[in-house]
Amino acid sequence: PESIINSLSELPKLKVMSRNSVFHYKGKQTDAQTVGKELKVQTLLTGRVRQRGDSLTIGVELINAQDNSQVWGQQYNRKLADVFAVQEEIAKEVSAKLRLKLTGAEQEQLAKRPTENLKAFQYYMQGRAAAQRRTNAELLASVSFFERALQEDGKYALAYAGLADAYANLGYYGSIAPIEGRRKAEEAARKALELDDKLAEAHVALGLVYIGFAPSNFPVGDRELRHAIELNSNLAVARYNLGLSFIRQGRLDEAIVELRKARELDPLSSVIARAVAIPYYFKRDYKRAFELLREANELGPALSATWEIGLFIRSGSLNEAFAEIEKAKDARKSDPLFIYSTGMAYAASGKQAEALQSIKELEAISGASLSTAHWIAKIYATLNDKEMAFSWLERGLATGALGVFYTDEPVWDPIRDDPRFAVLVGKMVVPETAAKQ
Repeated sequence: PESIINSLSELPKLKVMSRNSVFHYKGKQTDAQTVGKELKVQTLLTGRVRQRGDSLTIGVELINAQDNSQVWGQQYNRKLADVFAVQEEIAKEVSAKLRLKLTGAEQEQLAKRPTENLKAFQYYMQGRAAAQRRTNAELLASVSFFERALQEDGKYALAYAGLADAYANLGYYGSIAPIEGRRKAEEAARKALELDDKLAEAHVALGLVYIGFAPSNFPVGDRELRHAIELNSNLAVARYNLGLSFIRQGRLDEAIVELRKARELDPLSSVIARAVAIPYYFKRDYKRAFELLREANELGPALSATWEIGLFIRSGSLNEAFAEIEKAKDARKSDPLFIYSTGMAYAASGKQAEALQSIKELEAISGASLSTAHWIAKIYATLNDKEMAFSWLERGLATGALGVFYTDEPVWDPIRDDPRFAVLVGKMVVPETAAKQ
């Protein structure tokens, strides 16, 4: 299914839902009309795979989601070794049944196979699934899966793009030093592009390197993300990251447009749904932002974004935040993001000793790399300790330890009027002359 989705999504005449939303229905008995309504699509491709030894039986149906009627159906009996060939065949059949007139380049794109190695593909899929869950343990696991995929096929560009994304997120979330996450993400993204410069996911991965760490280079990062959208207009993650870039630049209305487009393409992604709340939060529309956050938390675990605890605090929902902390503490007690969220909740509750204990735990995790400097500064800002907040921000920036920094985030309001804040924000971006190079 992944290869078929990838192939069809690169056809500009076709709007294809992302894998994350499609796989939400895997193994569920949901009728086509319901799925079509929820995903806002006209046609569904469904399939069943049975394996006996090295033999595969694949049944596929193209269904009109308006009236549940079958547009086309076919059964394929193939050997396991032919799985990529049959996926290519199915993609071509689907495009024909949908009456798409394909150019030579588009026909070539349908025939393209990211890998011929089944084991590599399976490891890549496991890596994608783990990375989507975004916890510290799962991100580390995804790195391992992508590396195994690359051991099987060293020319698997998609696996390099996945590896780049995983390292970038590990850096954002303080699981590894942000400067290390940035370096490893860039190495993997450039390797992916070296192998396939038309791979949209690789351009997204490189764009992330430029927009996701301080100092940021937004012109270059945005250019990569826009190019990814040109290559694959159905790639939700490209729209999502362009939206995040706009948020970091203070372009909140433009961010809303991009994030809504991302959500249309991947309506069941908790990560994207959660991001839609950010511009409203930063506009201080806490009521609307919290409504959107609650919707997102129905799709995935709460407290899985760095800004999220701040919205609980500003919305006067600390009791709800502590309830979420209690639910997650056994599974995530060593996760830096979880420790930070707990510290923020304590700081907002006036429990200084407990907040300082969370800071102590974050310091122990980061060590000399200062990988959690950003979050420690947020807790100090919430405690109204300006000097310590500035100290950690300045040290973090000097050592390349700051990941995504949102200037408009309300957590910085206690220190925003201090002249040092404007100076610090100025250092968060690459100077304009250098950005154009």
